Amino acid sequence: MLSLGASSSRARKVKCDEARPTCSRCRKSGRECDGYGSVPIGSISWSRLLSSGNSAAEARSLDLFRRIAEPVFSGPATNPHWTTTLLQLSTHQGPARHAALAISLLYESSSSNDGLCGSSTSDQQHAAVMYYNRALKCAATERLDISMVLYLSILFTCIEFLRHNAPAAIEHCRHAVHILNVSNDNNLPMNISAIFRHLSVYPFFFGASVSDFPGLTHGSLSYHGFQSIDEVVEAMDSLLARSARLIREFEPRRQLRPGEYVPPPVLLVKWQGLRRDLDIWYAGLSAFRERQSSDVAAAAAGQAELSLYRLLEMRWLVSDIWVDTRLSPDEMVYDCCRGQFERMLTLAREESDFRESLGVADTKAFKFEMAMGPLLHFAVLKCRFLRLRLEILGLFKKISCENEGLWKSKQMEAINRCVIGREHSIKADSLSIDSLLGTWTDEPAVPSKEQRVADYYVGDVTQTYTQPSGCKELRQSIYFHFQIGTQGQMVQVMDWIALPEQ
Repeated sequence: MLSLGASSSRARKVKCDEARPTCSRCRKSGRECDGYGSVPIGSISWSRLLSSGNSAAEARSLDLFRRIAEPVFSGPATNPHWTTTLLQLSTHQGPARHAALAISLLYESSSSNDGLCGSSTSDQQHAAVMYYNRALKCAATERLDISMVLYLSILFTCIEFLRHNAPAAIEHCRHAVHILNVSNDNNLPMNISAIFRHLSVYPFFFGASVSDFPGLTHGSLSYHGFQSIDEVVEAMDSLLARSARLIREFEPRRQLRPGEYVPPPVLLVKWQGLRRDLDIWYAGLSAFRERQSSDVAAAAAGQAELSLYRLLEMRWLVSDIWVDTRLSPDEMVYDCCRGQFERMLTLAREESDFRESLGVADTKAFKFEMAMGPLLHFAVLKCRFLRLRLEILGLFKKISCENEGLWKSKQMEAINRCVIGREHSIKADSLSIDSLLGTWTDEPAVPSKEQRVADYYVGDVTQTYTQPSGCKELRQSIYFHFQIGTQGQMVQVMDWIALPEQ
């Protein structure tokens, strides 16, 4: 937003149109442009972008990648591979440049910020696919070293995230993890595995099984004695991926009847090791935060760093719940996790208050990382204390962004509302959080075992449904699994979730 007020006593605000090297709206109106702010150290200048064989449109897209898209992808901890290496590679002719252009165009077309868009969404998406195909062709025909292949895998995964193509994104991750695990190249960048540790949690929620997606074994990690926030983040990413992998390994056992539920010894050893490492990590985080609070320079980071700590603790709480509940096949076991759900509510409320104090909301169209949205989605699904789960759902709406990796906030909210409606016998279209919270003086009874949704998967069928009031809504099929009877038999029930019109 540029401040323009040469002849007025009150400065007027005019939305920047992102034209380069100067805002065309300022130039055409004869106003003095306040500029685009200082360029971060190590980034690429506009003049260099124009002098590197790029067209003006390509230079603009690469500049948007540098200034807007890249900071979103780098996540809460500054990974140097996003902020330096990938940024520099994007300016050179070759597959990385084509991939960066595709990412920039896809990000811009998916952004809810109208000020970004300089052309139609369909044109941007068409151009993005063209650049992506060029990048894939270059990657398949050129001789590339292992480091470049891994960098490209990151960029290609990001492209598929933006295209909501889960199978292709998972395949790029699988390929890169396999390369990392078998590589004997000691010259590989040490921190490149950090990105794939974070990405390794996604496959287990979007169709991959334990047998067809390898665990990342590249590089050794410590879960205590942290010297930097990046070490804390990478260790948590490792634990989160291990936890997601473990719950998938336990899943076939949980489908058995209660009397037959006996986890094999090898699985119990993994469970015990993960339980121990989660406790060690939390102690390590506490010690690290205590050291940071006594450091004047570190304390100056203030609320922004506290926001990262809240995200890390929430990831730990979800992993903690996953591990705590694996030894029981009964959905009722989640009632023992009320303390963890209440802590997640507290963290979400603190994050919401922090953002409100800054006068900002998390309105980004896309995040490469898994932030708080999917974690709160899980809490709403498994917390059966109605007042508590409704409060969490209310905060989910406030602090989740439109897309976090492969997760879509609108779809998650629709699923949460449908599950709450089924489990508590509440009509879905009357699920107003504020009005329902004011209905009870006491906590309503938790759902019975037979009422609880044990699992779900979203179907492929969509339809436009006309409500009795005449309003139309877009619906998508969803399949819920319930445990019925004393034998714990699983039954599947089809339903529909309402999705907003796109």
